[in-house]
Amino acid sequence: MADNEIKSINDVKRGMFIKFVGRDSSGKFSYVGEVISLNLGNKSTVGMDRRTVLAGATFQMRTMEGVIGFDMSEPGDNELYVTKSKPTGWAKFMKDPQKFKKTEIEKHAVVKPTKTKRELVAELVAANPRKKEPALLKLAKKEIGGNETQLKNYIKMGLAKK
Repeated sequence: MADNEIKSINDVKRGMFIKFVGRDSSGKFSYVGEVISLNLGNKSTVGMDRRTVLAGATFQMRTMEGVIGFDMSEPGDNELYVTKSKPTGWAKFMKDPQKFKKTEIEKHAVVKPTKTKRELVAELVAANPRKKEPALLKLAKKEIGGNETQLKNYIKMGLAKK
């Protein structure tokens, strides 16, 4: 179900959940949150297009990243949408924002990229400096596995870097 676009800033009310979509030099970005303060600014809206109607207002919204303020004084490529539902985890966030942020950071900090076979073989060669190519090949087959020719090539590269 798609969100409904807000055509006029007069349609925004405190307590609403909205999605702000903007653009900058690095591309498109968006924030979803609850409107906590609103200043409508210029209220004459007769005969104005969507960008002009949104202009002249400032508002703040509470997101999971924190409180963010938006100034719509310059008409641009900013868009506002009424969201159909609250962001995932909003209730947990509202109970204890500090704890929620810590657990989210920890959740994302655990993810580590997997190492390639080449990196694994290079570490194996560095960890066993006294072993020669045949012994390293046997160890690599046992610990890493894979194509024997490929392992030989990686071992040769690792030994060359010593």
